Amino acid sequence: MALKSIIIKIILTIVTKTLNLLDIFLQWFGIKLCKITKETLLRGLPNGIYEELEKPDIKPFFDKYLKAHEKDTELGLSARLQIRQRSRAKLKMCMEIASAITANPEILNVEIKKPLFIIGPARTGTTYLQWLLSLDNQFRSPDYWEWLHPCPPGPVKDYTKDLRYKKTVAFLELVLNMTGPQHFAARPTEADKPSECLTAWERSFANITLLTQFSAFEDYENTLLNMGDSSAAFYLYEYHKLQLQLLAWGHDMKNKRYLLKSPYHLLMLESLLQVYPDAEFIFTHRDILQAVPSYLSLLRAIRQLFGLAIDQHFVKRGIRAYKHLLDRGITSLEKIKETTPLYFMDYDQLVQNPLGEIRKIYDYFCLNLTPETEQKMVKYMEEDPKNKKYGKHNYTLHEFNLTNEGVSEEFNELSNRLRLLVNK
Repeated sequence: MALKSIIIKIILTIVTKTLNLLDIFLQWFGIKLCKITKETLLRGLPNGIYEELEKPDIKPFFDKYLKAHEKDTELGLSARLQIRQRSRAKLKMCMEIASAITANPEILNVEIKKPLFIIGPARTGTTYLQWLLSLDNQFRSPDYWEWLHPCPPGPVKDYTKDLRYKKTVAFLELVLNMTGPQHFAARPTEADKPSECLTAWERSFANITLLTQFSAFEDYENTLLNMGDSSAAFYLYEYHKLQLQLLAWGHDMKNKRYLLKSPYHLLMLESLLQVYPDAEFIFTHRDILQAVPSYLSLLRAIRQLFGLAIDQHFVKRGIRAYKHLLDRGITSLEKIKETTPLYFMDYDQLVQNPLGEIRKIYDYFCLNLTPETEQKMVKYMEEDPKNKKYGKHNYTLHEFNLTNEGVSEEFNELSNRLRLLVNK
């Protein structure tokens, strides 16, 4: 790590610890700074935000989100400051999106045709596959900076000069300095690389990245895990589509289709297909004995971002959430397998022979893999930017006090169902 980064990390650590010690001291006297309430989040924002919060794609999640924060006793002052700032930024962006649609109502006429969704469970190669496929110009896969800052809408000649891109780079550098490279080794994120659909949902305060993260969020977690094909899930995808229309507006999409991904689509496939009836899917899967410790390692990295450790309670919550995601996904895929284009991709095959697996995907979906695109993919694989920049993501079951036998038994039924689904 460069000397500058080390110095910044030391300073951030000192500031964080000082704030949290001050927080502990003040709470002895019944004083809690930076409370996360409706009043503190909306203070200073335009009155129109109240109308946005009453919309069916936001209200049920926002209310649960606030109740979780009311019960919270775990987050320190530095973490609350981070979360409040991010929450206010989401609310501001909701207003900007609403204003952009009002000013340009033709955005709602943008067609989203045959989006291709990568929907494997967490830690099954979804990011690697998305980054590879996004090198093909026939796909539109929004970069992280675009998801974070979709407004003002429309094409950008040179995104590297755009303030929104520069803000995203600065944010990621801050996270890197706070956590070190292990966070990005676990969860590679680049400002100008494709990102998943979580950001679109988070603007509705369906903040699935908070699952299993904080003690007070178990009710909130259960609400999100059990959305299924509810009206709330349908409205969530309606808002998801609106943001895709916003990101496509002004771009030449004539010969392009969206390439999107998130493991959490598995929770709501029926609602997804209501909004995107011509959607196509790639389902990635992996040996559960490798996927589970990788997932728990990611949870630990996210908790460390807020100055929190992971204990056996959160290990159990993480396993419960992963099982629910897999169970819900398998059940939905069993229903749609015969009527919906669906390709099953094994993680090990992708790692061992990525280009061969890519060719199979193109053949299955009748896509044209040009020599130029194939060469770009080969170059990307040779450079291996993830491991080169942040190091290898290392993890074991043992470090979470788990065993191969225990995890195999815990997931035995789901593993058998998955095997039948993939091989049928």
